[in-house]
Amino acid sequence: MTKQDYLNNVANIPENEIVKGISKGIVSFDELQKTGRFKREKQAEVRMALQKLEVEKEAYNTAKKTNTISGYNGFLLKFPNSEYKYEVERLKKRREEEIEEEKMKRFTEVKDYPNKYTIKEAKDRLGDDLFRKLCDVWELNYNDIINYEPTKLNFNMIPNSIDEVPNDYTDIFFWGVPSSGKTTALASIFRTINDKYVMEDDSTLDKQFGSSYRSDLINVYKEGLGFLPARTQKDKTQYMPFLLRRRSEKRKKNRKISFFELSGEVFEHFLEIREGLKDKEDLKDEELERRIEIEKSFRTIELLLGSNNRIIHFFFIDYDKELSNLKKRDSKSQANYLSAAGTYFQSNNNIFSSKTNAIYFIITKADTIDGENKVEIAADFLREHFGNFYTVIEGRCEEHSIKKPEIKLFSIGDVYFNRISKIDYKYSKNIVETILNEVHPEENNWFKKILSK
Repeated sequence: MTKQDYLNNVANIPENEIVKGISKGIVSFDELQKTGRFKREKQAEVRMALQKLEVEKEAYNTAKKTNTISGYNGFLLKFPNSEYKYEVERLKKRREEEIEEEKMKRFTEVKDYPNKYTIKEAKDRLGDDLFRKLCDVWELNYNDIINYEPTKLNFNMIPNSIDEVPNDYTDIFFWGVPSSGKTTALASIFRTINDKYVMEDDSTLDKQFGSSYRSDLINVYKEGLGFLPARTQKDKTQYMPFLLRRRSEKRKKNRKISFFELSGEVFEHFLEIREGLKDKEDLKDEELERRIEIEKSFRTIELLLGSNNRIIHFFFIDYDKELSNLKKRDSKSQANYLSAAGTYFQSNNNIFSSKTNAIYFIITKADTIDGENKVEIAADFLREHFGNFYTVIEGRCEEHSIKKPEIKLFSIGDVYFNRISKIDYKYSKNIVETILNEVHPEENNWFKKILSK
């Protein structure tokens, strides 16, 4: 209808048609009033309908502006017969598609970068359904993941005198700067020993050093899944002697070895020594406690170096961490710590003596190394970023007729949320086999036993 049609026939046109004409702007309420044929009762009904229409229009604009599924659903529930119904349904469908696309983008991001988020962050980001799907994709048990609790490590006593250091052992020093992955690597190695080799306590020893700590490291992994210790876990030097052999070997093939895990704070101490140690009187309580613990570690180092035991050194260096620190220009990278350690080793000849069987550089996070010849890439990485430290160690080897340091790759396996790991036995087995090949079984030590009588 035209404007004139409304004006001429307002008395006979139904209220809903008048509302349509006014809402479309064909005619105004005032113009219809001036005709004199627009009855008051009809005016009241039209005005009420127009008010409802305005509320409906405002609700539509609000739903469109907020652009949420709940907003669109609320509109459709309140105005089921609205003229905006089909438009709102179209907008709702489009928003659902956008949300699904956004969810899949988040899912892909978390899946492609498994250590970018914590468990809680990933679950909050994805929602429960997608988080379950993520666990399925990674072949992780959903309940195990959401109930994750970091493994707690219980520390044991360490030798306090030379008499407490077991004789005829090969002491294996595990060195690593803070957060180098040394402890988690040891957990993987111990789990591999537990699952693939024979490990026994030495019943001849008066004290079973490190037995509970060793058990805790083994239990980091359960059914191939590791629950890695929290970063807040204190780092302490630990000494763990035990007997080791292959499962195909008899007991007389046992090797007497001890794992000596040095606190990462030892390397921090090397840096403090180079930069100038504070007097104990100037230290706060926490700093003094830390200094006492470090001094305890150094006393243990001196005890082991003072024994007649053979020694193997493993230096753990985190490949991925060093590259990340370089990008962030971290002021205290592994290179800083190792350079300071090199200075200390340069002036302490007894650390690498003729008792040393071998020295190994273990490059962790080897799975992040891109390229076919990863060992060669790792060697270049070591010389480029830790050239001073490597040169010092190499010089000590030449001076004491120790074979040239070897480079080995290491990975604990796939890691998720920076806390969950699927064990990869391959790298740990390589370390264990290296140890078994370096250390002579007890049956081969007959000449030493004769001399000791």
